[in-house]
Amino acid sequence: MTFDPHAFLWWDPLKLAVLPVQIYDYDSQKQQANQFVGAIGFHATKADGVNEAGRVSHPATNGYSAPISRSLAIGDRLFTISAAGALASDLGTFADKGFVAFPGPQPQAGGGSGSTGTGSTGPARTTG
Repeated sequence: MTFDPHAFLWWDPLKLAVLPVQIYDYDSQKQQANQFVGAIGFHATKADGVNEAGRVSHPATNGYSAPISRSLAIGDRLFTISAAGALASDLGTFADKGFVAFPGPQPQAGGGSGSTGTGSTGPARTTG
């Protein structure tokens, strides 16, 4: 998603750019890794230059946050979308306003690992 140009958001009323990022940093002296997976907002003006406005990331599942694939501004909210769900944040402060998880895959009828024969879209055929 960090390579997708559609993931970039420019919100002109606030001179705000929102970019999805995945940062992995390893400090060899401390033998410690730091990571951030989410989106970072930057205010960009001629007078002040470029300054970080805030960061958002989606809740981690099994220790990992899903990368942000899209972001959009509606009213006073920033919405970010990942494979895990949608997060609403305050557009001015980036404060979390709520996360809605997308439903996971549903188990198929019949259990087992083979084809159940369901899902046919054409009419039934018989041979005689």
